[in-house]
Amino acid sequence: ALKCNQKYDKKGGGKRLAKEIIAALIRFFMIEQHDPSDQYFAKDMLDKLNEMAENSELSYEVIPSLKKIES
Repeated sequence: ALKCNQKYDKKGGGKRLAKEIIAALIRFFMIEQHDPSDQYFAKDMLDKLNEMAENSELSYEVIPSLKKIES
């Protein structure tokens, strides 16, 4: 392609996880590291995030899908 026709955008400029979601997921991982018997799987994390949304700690719009949590 000619240089004059190239577009300079960010690669993969898609949606990102909200800061409060990242903080919650880090807490889940730290709990698991502290006590291996208290293990959180992706489905458990999603359920806990939905519970937090029910308690008005998070909004439902920022909760990622199960596939995104797994990755």
